[in-house]
Amino acid sequence: RYRLDDINEAIADLKQGQKTGLFIDQRPARKRVRELAKGLRVLDAFAYSGGFSVNALAAKVREVLDGPTV
Repeated sequence: RYRLDDINEAIADLKQGQKTGLFIDQRPARKRVRELAKGLRVLDAFAYSGGFSVNALAAKVREVLDGPTV
């Protein structure tokens, strides 16, 4: 288990390779979404794992659209 960011936790086998699409290095970017997105409508055009969408929802956005659903 590892923390993706302040609100999401995931399980990945880091010894065998991190092929989950969760991208640990995106922690600062997901945090920035939470800081900036409050009250906005958000499009996560590359929502493979939904990490940015979940963080946008945590920021109390008006709406989130994920790329695969658009």
